[in-house]
Amino acid sequence: MRTIRIFVSSPGDVHLERLKAAEVVERIQGEVSAHAKLVPYFWEHEPMLATRDFQENIPSPAEFDIVVCVLWSRLGSRLHSKHQRDDGSRYQSGTEFEFEEAVRGWRETNGERPDILVYRRDYLRFEITEEHLEQAAVKMRQYQALTDLYLAFSKALTQPEAIGGECRVSEQALASLLQTNPEVAGSASKKLWL
Repeated sequence: MRTIRIFVSSPGDVHLERLKAAEVVERIQGEVSAHAKLVPYFWEHEPMLATRDFQENIPSPAEFDIVVCVLWSRLGSRLHSKHQRDDGSRYQSGTEFEFEEAVRGWRETNGERPDILVYRRDYLRFEITEEHLEQAAVKMRQYQALTDLYLAFSKALTQPEAIGGECRVSEQALASLLQTNPEVAGSASKKLWL
């Protein structure tokens, strides 16, 4: 039986979508249990050691088979300055770092892994009052950084159409990825998903 590790990446503004992603993985696990064990990674279910910074507690997405990135209105919190790209520039957030790590892994394995699914919640709603103008400005900067990352992602891969248009973690997309794996799909005549 093959183990398929799934990394779920997102900033903190998509809590409900992360819960939905867990439900999707659990439902698909029931369908593929004879062929594969799906092991999702959600940082919020893992111990975070106080002797490390947040990102150091999280394994590299490049080590996973599938990376699901869920985005909405912000990119996340800026990382400690010790997390830098090879050119010395800083990552804007842990989500950006995780995304770029996944793409690095994909390139280093010639597209073998991880498979990368990116979803973006398709609506924004900010409640902006006089008291919250600074918060709104921070959110707008986050949104612009997210938009820049999303555009960079669509140019980084040879198949930009692989980007999901909705922010619902697509059970069909995840199931299709798994079905293309001969160890998971079983015989060619048996269809695991409708």
